[in-house]
Amino acid sequence: MFVTPGPFLVPGPFNPLLNFLRSPLQRSKQNSELAKLSQVDPSTTNTSKPTLAGVGYGLPYLYNAYDPTGDVSVLNIVSPVSPFFRLNNPYLPLHTISDPDADPDLRKDVIKFYYNKLKHSYFNDDFKRFLHFVIIDNNTKEPRLVKSMEELKSNTNYDNADKRIRYILDNIFGKYELEALIATLVARNPEITWVKLQTKYKSTVKDNVAKKLLKNIEKKLSFKLE
Repeated sequence: MFVTPGPFLVPGPFNPLLNFLRSPLQRSKQNSELAKLSQVDPSTTNTSKPTLAGVGYGLPYLYNAYDPTGDVSVLNIVSPVSPFFRLNNPYLPLHTISDPDADPDLRKDVIKFYYNKLKHSYFNDDFKRFLHFVIIDNNTKEPRLVKSMEELKSNTNYDNADKRIRYILDNIFGKYELEALIATLVARNPEITWVKLQTKYKSTVKDNVAKKLLKNIEKKLSFKLE
């Protein structure tokens, strides 16, 4: 069997860290153990099958041979902190196919997609009504939440919309809240996946964002909505 060395299987002269960790006594003991392993009794081994022993100067050592009790290839790894490990099947896949939904880059793209929607699109359309909850203070000239029902009813214009949107994103419902909402939505609905969120479930996400945004606003108001 051909074994491709990984980052921890580099021979000793090229891996000073592993050589530093291994003492002369450990080198001596491991060389002895490997020598014993490589001496397979011919009477118990299927001689039609090759026996390979790979011994490197660095650690961990690799020893590959056919099991003298059968036809299963075994791989022994010696390290300075662990005993021999025997793997019945050393032919492990080099690559595994992961669930696309678990791809962190995909999730970041989904959050970025909907955050941009929230910031640049939603508030210019259906979410425009939420801007009535934010008013520009006459004294400070800074945005704040309305303090009474009367102030809410009188706040009918959309002046300084950019400031009011920024206030909502920074103080009421931003990227962190959006990510938590979408993750919960996916977890509670098996039919909804991260892969499909940017195509099939746009309206579902938008509706849930609207509900959560209104709840967050209500929590911060100093009065109850009628």
